[in-house]
Amino acid sequence: MNDLQNAVRVLRMKSQANAALWKYYEGRHPMVYTYERLAQVFGPNATPFVQNWCGVVINAALERMVLERFVVDGDEKLTDLVNQLWLKTEMDVDVDDVHKSFMVTSEAFVFVWKNNEGKVEAYENNPDLCAVFYESSNPRKKRYGAKWWYEDSLNGWRLNLYYPNRFEYYFHRGETAPDEAGGFERFAVNGETVAENPLGEIPIFHFRRSRRGQRSELEELIPIQDGVNKLYSDMMVAAEFGAFAQRYIISNSDVSKLKNAPNEIWELPGGDGEGQETSVGQFAATNLQNYWQTIEKLVEAAASVSRTPHYYFFKTGTSELGGEALIALESALVKKCKRYIRVMQNEWQKMIHFLLLLDGETIDNVERVRVVYAQPETMQPYTQAQVRQLNVSSGIPLLTQLRNDGWSKAQIDQLMADARMMSEMEQMNLAESMLEAQRRFDQGE
Repeated sequence: MNDLQNAVRVLRMKSQANAALWKYYEGRHPMVYTYERLAQVFGPNATPFVQNWCGVVINAALERMVLERFVVDGDEKLTDLVNQLWLKTEMDVDVDDVHKSFMVTSEAFVFVWKNNEGKVEAYENNPDLCAVFYESSNPRKKRYGAKWWYEDSLNGWRLNLYYPNRFEYYFHRGETAPDEAGGFERFAVNGETVAENPLGEIPIFHFRRSRRGQRSELEELIPIQDGVNKLYSDMMVAAEFGAFAQRYIISNSDVSKLKNAPNEIWELPGGDGEGQETSVGQFAATNLQNYWQTIEKLVEAAASVSRTPHYYFFKTGTSELGGEALIALESALVKKCKRYIRVMQNEWQKMIHFLLLLDGETIDNVERVRVVYAQPETMQPYTQAQVRQLNVSSGIPLLTQLRNDGWSKAQIDQLMADARMMSEMEQMNLAESMLEAQRRFDQGE
């Protein structure tokens, strides 16, 4: 199988798989039945009832993965340039989509290149439209990348292959992408079907949740989510037909004019002493609590599997917890977020290095690029102050702690300037106090 065939096969397969994952994240879940007969009875007519816990799990992690800025160690000028490019390319907006795709589909893509006007561009690409293939001998080394998309102006599908030394361009006319590579033909861009790659790097940056293949954060959650939805729908059906008390009357007389309403008194004749006596009664209502208790058990399983604190699902019982207890409760989620941040930092470093290269700047070592994420922990201000105070007492400079906490150089410089100003004001106040004391002493006061 050649590279074009492999690219078309992978892009076609992942489009179908990712569509299902996005539906689960967005709450558009298919109703799953244990038996095919139930699906035939309820499927076409039943209104779907969904509790979207998949979205809760993803969003709980996304809230704690906040990329703040980049630092080029030892070079303020490049640090400022990197963060300016980050804003100019609007990656500060796209970064949330990168994290979301990374969690939902297990991978995310950022494309970096110059547009026709010569300006540097960087943007998140839908993971359905991109793929990166690696060397068999080195799973970290990219062999080539692929990207396809529908081009409205051409009424067809473009497909580009990106190699370290060249770019190849292909095209298929039609609204639907072909299943086979044979549907594509060479396509000329600026008169060339193959163009030289002058920078020697593949301009697609691939953020992978796992190197063992596509494994979404939702993979273990989906069976639990299906069970919750099934029980929730069953509960609603039971509420429709069995949650209200059903009354009955056994009588030989005409009961068609009896009304069931407040303050309504029924007058019923007695039995004749030979047949069934006149009687009234009611059937027990369906206990909906049985459904809800089972749903809660499944949601607890979802919390355990996804390492998400229970208070993201149910608010009850958390108002009494103190700050330290909440920090302990969310420790598993924090560890998960830190692991994902470490996985993504390496690719962010490579992307920033390439972004600078396109802008005409070079860095001797990509490791000099530091990716600064906000701390994913929920840190109480009082607790944080105590930790810093203890560290200062043990000999760790306050400025070192602030730098480790993600403070920028500008913030630290402002802190130092404010401290100097406060010190000068205190000295001035002290001098004025001493002068006033001396005046009073001289006057015998």
